[in-house]
Amino acid sequence: MSDYQPLNSEIKVPREWPVESMQNVIVFLAQDAICCHRSGKRFVMTVGDVSAMITDNGARPGYVFKKIEKIDDENIYRTDLLMPAKITILKRKPGGPDDRETESVQYLPMNLKFDHLITKLIVKRPDRHTVVTVVPDLQRILHLKGITGLKMYDYTFRTTYRVHNIKRLDDIISDMNLADSSIAAELVSENRWDIVCYDRLPQSQ
Repeated sequence: MSDYQPLNSEIKVPREWPVESMQNVIVFLAQDAICCHRSGKRFVMTVGDVSAMITDNGARPGYVFKKIEKIDDENIYRTDLLMPAKITILKRKPGGPDDRETESVQYLPMNLKFDHLITKLIVKRPDRHTVVTVVPDLQRILHLKGITGLKMYDYTFRTTYRVHNIKRLDDIISDMNLADSSIAAELVSENRWDIVCYDRLPQSQ
């Protein structure tokens, strides 16, 4: 099965999924998929732009997430894992352009969010569709760089996610702004969007 790789001793997943860097997260989400599958429900997991439906591993023990071209049944249960394609740290400079530093995504401390703003763009049926977004841990990253105290509030994180097949995105995106986070989107090719999120540490009141 050259198109697949072992996630662990019981589960095979598409070779395109980033098992090396995200194994613990994918295993965590795959366990939920297995529980759903055992209950008789069809379940699809999407990582990046590769979707796969969980199936039994034929006559062998374990499970295989078999790749599918598209999800065309609204009754399918599904989870999307969104990972940053790019992270840039911006430092505010009075009277001049921000300093910019692009980070290697795979080496940064991250958190998982189940209620990220992107969820509102993608999910139509929250009873059947979950979006898990990998987000940079702002405070830990700044501390690792030796940035502490009030200086931390001079930095903004610009995180870019590549997403697919989102309808009505223009109408939704214009209404989504928060005090300490903003979001924008750009159509980069047919059915492919870059969603850019700007985040900074909230200042204490």
